[in-house]
Amino acid sequence: MSDSPIDDIKELVLSKPVVPVAIALLIILITFVFLNRSTLFAKKVEDFVIIGPKSSGKTNLFSLLTTGKLPKLTVSSIEPSHDKLELGFEGHQLVGSYGIYDFPSASKLKSLYLYPHLQKNLNHIKGIIYMLDASNFNAEYCHEVASELIDILEITETYPNGIDISIFCNKCDLFTSKKKLKIRRMLEEQVSKLYDLRLKSLSKVSKEGANEEDDDSETTGLVNSEALSSSFNNGNFLFALLEGNIDFLEGNIFKGKYEEVTNWIHEKAVN
Repeated sequence: MSDSPIDDIKELVLSKPVVPVAIALLIILITFVFLNRSTLFAKKVEDFVIIGPKSSGKTNLFSLLTTGKLPKLTVSSIEPSHDKLELGFEGHQLVGSYGIYDFPSASKLKSLYLYPHLQKNLNHIKGIIYMLDASNFNAEYCHEVASELIDILEITETYPNGIDISIFCNKCDLFTSKKKLKIRRMLEEQVSKLYDLRLKSLSKVSKEGANEEDDDSETTGLVNSEALSSSFNNGNFLFALLEGNIDFLEGNIFKGKYEEVTNWIHEKAVN
């Protein structure tokens, strides 16, 4: 037994191979960092996301942006498509590479893929392109688009300053098409009505108990009452009041008229 506690500590330290073990661990750590440096220090690629109703032209746009060509045949996908989006120069600045996703339009697949992806990757999403068919924009179609936009905005508006979204009105040059300003007004009115219904449904569920089933198909969406609260003025929803910038674009990708989309993508990429 040593004469003092200090002598005991010295004896314990000297009796253990502390220094060799520490050196070995340090070597292992340095080797790991060296072999995985590209993964550890690589900047995560930012993405653009294409979404929209069935037959809106989103898969065709995805092909145009990634290959420069329209696909010979399009089929309804059951899982997201992902590719690299190569952007050239904007003035004297090289824009670089981005990821781009095309998500399926079916409601169940959106719940399975789109919404979880947005919630998990908001800080890596550079912008969202929402495709719609301007030649088919009747009351029923407007209802579908407005309902989906609420679901999307309730996620994107939780991110600081929101996520920028372009609403691309495809086939805008056809005789039956509505212009983007008319589509914008119709969507604002429909979002106002649907959101009010959802809030009333949420209030009803809260009073009657969360376990009681609600049969109203108009109000089945989940509501984040705080996310969109500031985008209403006197009960009316306005795109201009959202945190993220919302741009309405026009074109017809089947006639090669989609430069408004490519210009929007380049603008978001360099800013």
